[in-house]
Amino acid sequence: MAVLSVASALLVVSADEARQPTPEAPAAALAAYLAPYTGEGRPRDFGKGAVSRLHRPANWSPWTGRAQPRTGPCALDGTVLLCAGTGGALTALDANYGHTLWSHRGDTSAAGATAANLGVVAGVAYVNGPRGTDGYRVRDGDRVVHHDPPPGRYTMGGAETLDGVMYSVYAGPFDGDGTGLLTARRLGSGDEGRGDGGRELWRVPVPGGPQQPLVAGGRVYVPRLLQGLVSYDARTGGDRVDSDGVSCEWGQVRDGRLVCAGADEQGGVHVLDARTLKRRALVGRGRHVRSGPALGPGGLLAIGDGETVSLHDLDTGRTLWSESVEHMDGNPGPLYFADDRLIQVNGAEIANFAVASGEPLSRTYPGPKDWETDELLQNGECIAVGGILYVTFSDGTVVSGYL
Repeated sequence: MAVLSVASALLVVSADEARQPTPEAPAAALAAYLAPYTGEGRPRDFGKGAVSRLHRPANWSPWTGRAQPRTGPCALDGTVLLCAGTGGALTALDANYGHTLWSHRGDTSAAGATAANLGVVAGVAYVNGPRGTDGYRVRDGDRVVHHDPPPGRYTMGGAETLDGVMYSVYAGPFDGDGTGLLTARRLGSGDEGRGDGGRELWRVPVPGGPQQPLVAGGRVYVPRLLQGLVSYDARTGGDRVDSDGVSCEWGQVRDGRLVCAGADEQGGVHVLDARTLKRRALVGRGRHVRSGPALGPGGLLAIGDGETVSLHDLDTGRTLWSESVEHMDGNPGPLYFADDRLIQVNGAEIANFAVASGEPLSRTYPGPKDWETDELLQNGECIAVGGILYVTFSDGTVVSGYL
């Protein structure tokens, strides 16, 4: 497998060598909006826009910036890169040049400080924390919305935003029966986050220890620690459907299929009917899936176990190709489709695979390290557009470079 030198690296700027160019003229806008995890169903497919130079600003060059520690998913809103953190933290970076536009710290002191989540609606970025939901105006960072959490001893378990509605999961008290809540709230309209928005549409109790929700195709899917997967009608909170014993550490939906990784001792990825939650297939039986899978067009599924990356046909279960990634140091990051290639990033390298053949190419870059252990830090979710890749790391470092 070819490895490029740092001189020709994918990401050529380290945290100690941050470049903050000031252009003579404003750069062109990036994509109008790019949602976390690539949007509805979290398929991790950036499409053709990932590599099209039509979406690259004229004067862009790689940069390194800073967000909050343990940064979670990011979204791109015009030229603003929004990165959420734990406890409701949120940082806005200039996507062209990397400098911080504004930043709000999260509340990590409360018990059960939530993992990061982010939704952007009509110029307002919404995040959930232990003290409720806050909406910050993208252009200046002013808080224009606040909604209190539901009464009771609940802890935030995650949220997903789709079509202007935020679906939030609240876990029940630790000394209770594991029953939590799923709520749906219409977010504000207009760049002040007001208008006719902000009202709660419905709420339902969810037993069994509810976790991070997933929304696609008019359904809300909620993994549960104790009782498998359950789904609800996204409009009403009714029409509950339970899976037949399949649980999900994480899930993704595309084209009527729901894939569940890390489900049980069988390993691999379970493929379910997204409406009935009936099992269709098990792909990669016996493999411990360590990388977030990616769902590509035409029923393609990419999975990784830390040693290999493989591509599968969901209709037949057939393995199309499998390639070694044993050269990758650190924790393997999620997989993504980017037009005709499949990419995977870890603390210091990016692996590119041709979707058609699996032909691999690896590139190196100087990822940040833990100052105590000198080990490479784990990276989070990525965003790719215009031949540019944005990568976040657990210490809050955000690195960009050419894809």
